[in-house]
Amino acid sequence: KRNREDRSEEHGRMTKKLVKRNETSLDRYAFEPSDLNDLEAISRTFHASQLANKSLNLEGIKTILIKGRELGLSMMQSIESIHIVSGRCVISANLLKALCLGSPECEYFRDVDPAEDLKTLKKELKENTSAALKCLIEDDIESKKQEIKRHRAGEIFIVETKRRSNPKAERCKWTIDQAKRAKLAGKDNWQNHPRQMLRARATSELARSVFPDVVAGTYTEDEAREIEDRENPVEVRVVEDAPSEAREPKTALDMMRARKAERESQNVAEVVQVVEDAE
Repeated sequence: KRNREDRSEEHGRMTKKLVKRNETSLDRYAFEPSDLNDLEAISRTFHASQLANKSLNLEGIKTILIKGRELGLSMMQSIESIHIVSGRCVISANLLKALCLGSPECEYFRDVDPAEDLKTLKKELKENTSAALKCLIEDDIESKKQEIKRHRAGEIFIVETKRRSNPKAERCKWTIDQAKRAKLAGKDNWQNHPRQMLRARATSELARSVFPDVVAGTYTEDEAREIEDRENPVEVRVVEDAPSEAREPKTALDMMRARKAERESQNVAEVVQVVEDAE
């Protein structure tokens, strides 16, 4: 009996310790601004610490913190993860994916290996008895084999996600051909890291399509620059060369020749005038 009482007391002390620890645990959002005055003070702190991008002024830091609050990020996460590019708040594709995974509506969000689809198709081919369907599946298998080769060569990337309220999963595929049509493939980051860029494009596009309530209006840096290029196209004008007599002299010799020609023309004009007067 005494042993049971001792164990009971020990259990009570441990429970109190656990409760006390939970009660005094740090709140990750304890320092979040509650009003505009707090936002101003915190922004000044980040600006003075130079933790934020040095090109950002106070208003830029405030904008990042406000955007982070909308996305459910803490202040430090916002400062370290959100940037302003071409007048837009941008985040990485990985953070977009993380925000979707943090939603209770997201069942999963994953990269797809086409080889997995090939195994599924081969299994369906064995189990199916319809000759017509077998022909279609065989065509899909050949197409999938080509897709696998392109995936391994870094020319294609596929991502998939499923929203719990939707019966089927959704996919997004980006290929290097799409990048070429969008005039992206010639950029340095696409030439140096094509697979990563394709993954980022597919991830961000799928995230906005399936989870607009989580990441609506949020773009990656590459997308923001593309939007800027579309909104501010470079206008190229062809300027015809001016006549040689109208050009500005560029050297001292040119200036001397121009003055000599001007004097000669004046002399000719004076002679003509004298002749006309005499007549």
